[in-house]
Amino acid sequence: MKTGCLIVGDKGKMFCPGDYCEKGVDLFGAEKPKVDYVKSPGHFEEYVRAIKTNNAEPAMSNFPGYSGGLTETILLGNLAVWAAPEKETPGKKIEWDAVKLVATNAPEVMKIVKPEYSKGYEGIL
Repeated sequence: MKTGCLIVGDKGKMFCPGDYCEKGVDLFGAEKPKVDYVKSPGHFEEYVRAIKTNNAEPAMSNFPGYSGGLTETILLGNLAVWAAPEKETPGKKIEWDAVKLVATNAPEVMKIVKPEYSKGYEGIL
């Protein structure tokens, strides 16, 4: 297997082989939690339901409740690649402060997180 996702946490490690974790999830040092969740009827059905109920029943992939955190996790992987000293070396471990949006051990990646704009263009974006 040449691709996958490795997440190292305080209580254990999780490895998901494949581009989309299609080969399952392997946990090391932690037990797989039992999680009850509502099965999605599908993206389109959720989208229509959210519109019809004025978002009283939001889609499961809504930004504040799901996709925002997922996006942040994926982008941290990109920062690890950017922080690698050379193209041939693996990425660097990034220690991330999610509240302050700061890489606490890798100041070199902050130009990607919060780029510096040329004088006169600071407030445009």
